[in-house]
Amino acid sequence: MKKVVREETRRRKKTLEVPGLGVVTRSGDAGHLSKAVPVPALGRRCRVALEEYENDPHPEDFHAAIANLLSRDRAVLTAAGRHVLSSGTDSGSPRSARSTDT
Repeated sequence: MKKVVREETRRRKKTLEVPGLGVVTRSGDAGHLSKAVPVPALGRRCRVALEEYENDPHPEDFHAAIANLLSRDRAVLTAAGRHVLSSGTDSGSPRSARSTDT
């Protein structure tokens, strides 16, 4: 069994070219990792990890997600945060039930 796993690992590419990230490098079982790239929504540079990219039948979905991640600014997180907070009070959770029972 170990021999099969080793052979499969050897067949996987060590580096890949990924649109938006450039060259990504295989990092053991973590998939592929990019070099640090600017992620404006987070206000910092980050390494992006891609799991199962090589085997995915629709890599264009990864490409679209990467493009979205790298093109959004902090305002997107701020706007999403308001909706996440409001959905917690509208979800019928015990907290919202207590507030309507008074």
